Amino acid sequence: MGRLFKILSSVIAIALVLTAVVYLAFFLNKPKSNAYQDYPLWEDIRPLPQPRTFSLMPNWFHEAEFSGFYLAKLHGFYKTHNMDVRILPFSMDYNVLDSVRAGAIDFGFAAPPDLVSEGNQKYDLVAIGAVYQIFPGVFLAMENSGITSPHDFCGKKVIAKNETWVEYTKRAMMNVGQDTSCIVWDNGTIDIQRFLRGEVDVWNGYIQDEPNEAELAGYSVRVIYLYDYGFEDYAQLIVTRRELIENDPEAVKCFLAVSLLGWDYALRNSEEALDCIIHYAPDLAINFQRQALKKITPFVKCGSAPIGWIDRDRWERMFKCYGVEHSDSLLFDDFLHDIYGSLVFEDV
Repeated sequence: MGRLFKILSSVIAIALVLTAVVYLAFFLNKPKSNAYQDYPLWEDIRPLPQPRTFSLMPNWFHEAEFSGFYLAKLHGFYKTHNMDVRILPFSMDYNVLDSVRAGAIDFGFAAPPDLVSEGNQKYDLVAIGAVYQIFPGVFLAMENSGITSPHDFCGKKVIAKNETWVEYTKRAMMNVGQDTSCIVWDNGTIDIQRFLRGEVDVWNGYIQDEPNEAELAGYSVRVIYLYDYGFEDYAQLIVTRRELIENDPEAVKCFLAVSLLGWDYALRNSEEALDCIIHYAPDLAINFQRQALKKITPFVKCGSAPIGWIDRDRWERMFKCYGVEHSDSLLFDDFLHDIYGSLVFEDV
C-alpha cells in the first residue's frame, strides 16, 4: 500500500511539472497582444473613414498632467484611428480658448470658471470630458507649522498668487465657517523658495507641482487638499467649439475615446508614459516628472467613475458655486455616454 502511494505521488508530481512547463512555454512564447485588447471598454472604436488632422494645445507647459495625450500620439493610438493629432506647445502670450473658439485650434483645456467668462457668453465652447475627476488644488504648510486645515489660516501669511487662488482660499475658509478677513495676504513674488525659506506660512498650487518640488528639495510639508473642503470641481476640462461637434460628431467622439484610451494606458504603464513626457519636455527633471505622474494618478483614475467622466448633477453643483444656475449648455456629454455605454457610473 505504501509503495502504491509513493508511485501515485510520483506520477502526480511529474504531471504537475509537465503542466507547469507547458504553461510557461505558452506564456513566454505567445504573441504580444495589441494594446487595445487589454482595454475592452474601447474595443469598438472604429477608425475614421477619412484621415483627419486635429490640433491640441495644453493650457500649461509640457509636463505629466498631459501624459495621456502624449502617449496616444507617440504610441500611434491616434494614427491607428486615422487621426493626425498635432500637440502644440503652450505659450503665455497665446490665448488657448480664444483660439479654439476662432477655429485656429480644435481642442484645448479649461478650468470651470473659464467657461463662464465674458468671452463665452454664447456658449460656443463646450466641455466633452474632464481629465481630473478630483480637484487637484492644494494648500501647503510646513509639517511643523501647526497648520492642518483652513481653520488655521487666521493670522497667517497666505500667498495671493492670483485672483482665482484668492477666491479658492476664501471659499475653503467659508466652507469651514472661518472669517476670511483674518488672513494676512502676501502679494509678493510667487517663487516657492519664499515659502521654503519661511517667508510665507501657506502656499497653494496643484498636487503634481508645488508639493512635488518641496518634497524633492527635502522639506517635510503638510498637503491640505481642497476637495476635503467642499471643492467638487472637475479640472482640466477637454473643450472644443460647438460648431466642430455639429459638423463632425464622429470625429470628435473618436478623438475623445482614443485620448481616454491613451490616459488609461499611461496610468497602467507609467514608465512608458514617462518616456512620452520626456519626449515633449526633455529639459525637465525625470524624477520630478515620475513623482508628478504618480501623484496625479488617483486624481485622474479615482476608481469611482470612468476616466474622463462628467456627472451632470455634480456639474450643476460645481457651476452654482460660480453663480451659474443653468450650466447644461456648457457640457456635451453624449460622447462619454456613447463611449462607456452601460458601464457608466451614475454618481461620483
